[in-house]
Amino acid sequence: MNSFDAIANALSGGIKMMSHEDAESFEIGGTLIKVMDLKKGDQVVTHSHPYTHAHILGKGMIEIEVNGKKTVYKAPAVIEIVEGQHHGITALEDSTGFCVHAYSMAEAVAFKGN
Repeated sequence: MNSFDAIANALSGGIKMMSHEDAESFEIGGTLIKVMDLKKGDQVVTHSHPYTHAHILGKGMIEIEVNGKKTVYKAPAVIEIVEGQHHGITALEDSTGFCVHAYSMAEAVAFKGN
């Protein structure tokens, strides 16, 4: 654990705070899939994207806050997050979700490390 992670862990009372970019990612035919494995109490920091995407909740229960409005979802669920909306996730149970979106050729090159 680096010093930033240690400070964040201490400030959050042991709750894991993660960035959307910290998720394990897979590319399949021009679609990017990010796996979000969260333990109860974990949070994904509020962020936004310049594209609409789906969050597919496969296991557990989460609260998603979109532009200040909180909604609870229990698996299985498919949640649409419209481009530009500020959103964050709190795991109410151990949960696994998948953020799914198409991406541009520039993003594909960056993802593959070329």
